[in-house]
Amino acid sequence: METRTETTFDTIQNENHKIIGDYIEARKTETGVNLSGNFQSLAMRTLNYLSRHTRKNFKDVTREDIVSFLNSLRKSETEDPTHRWMQFIQFRTLGWIFFLDFV
Repeated sequence: METRTETTFDTIQNENHKIIGDYIEARKTETGVNLSGNFQSLAMRTLNYLSRHTRKNFKDVTREDIVSFLNSLRKSETEDPTHRWMQFIQFRTLGWIFFLDFV
């Protein structure tokens, strides 16, 4: 039996998936070219991680939620001496945050 929390989170996830799709389409329009499959996959995975991390509708995500999410991805110098985790973050996080202002 589903609890109210599970149902609510499923609804939030469905709404967020629509927003992710809208974001991908907006990026295609903005750049005027097809986005690579790798970019689309990375964007969708990252935004799905963000959705699960915050458990909020993207429209309700705050700066603190974004900072918490980014900090959850941080790795120690020992784990990642070349700082590759930052490349994951830099996939256009700021573009996504600005996109949220228009949703």
